Amino acid sequence: ASAIAHVAVPTAWREVAVLGRVVPLQAAYALTALRVRAGHLAGPAAEARWNATHAWATPRIRALLDDFGGFLRKIGQMLGTATPSMPPALIAAFAESMDNCEALPYRQMRRIIESELRAPVSQLFSSLDKTPAATASIAQVHFGTLRSDGSDVAVKVACVGSKSKMLSDMRTMLRIAIVLRRLGLDGGVDLPTIMRAYWDIVPDEFDLTTESAKME
Repeated sequence: ASAIAHVAVPTAWREVAVLGRVVPLQAAYALTALRVRAGHLAGPAAEARWNATHAWATPRIRALLDDFGGFLRKIGQMLGTATPSMPPALIAAFAESMDNCEALPYRQMRRIIESELRAPVSQLFSSLDKTPAATASIAQVHFGTLRSDGSDVAVKVACVGSKSKMLSDMRTMLRIAIVLRRLGLDGGVDLPTIMRAYWDIVPDEFDLTTESAKME
């Protein structure tokens, strides 16, 4: 039944599936906070309680990012590099998401380059690595050498469908954030406002032309 639902309404299925993974994680942290307060725990006792929750949550967070990718992986990449105060176990889980992005096959990547640049790869490059040097939730990077002047270049290729998937995920996560806030499972963090703020950041990352101009 779930497979049929997934095919018929993939976005709705994805939203429900993500919510089913996120709510238990949020509930576990809310319960831990309640136990620490109710038990008046402090120092090593409180730290032990939190560490136990982190240990339980870490593999589940990693699986969530790997299974669903999209904007969830983007969040993981951001948190894995920009949250020094976060527990080390969670930082490791988020950081691993940066290394687990599935790369586009070389043939598909080549077709994208030839479509965008309107010329065969063999005419554009004297060499182009088939294996990406880096992959992320939005694009992947290949090193190559221009045939025209022999310059070494890094070619960044946006993954097909990544933008529509990412924007759909952002809408899903905003709805989930609103639900968590209404259920009191947001840990006191204004998640809807945070999610709306991403709308000012993430869409621009798909404009590789603008990114290239900023680097010049």
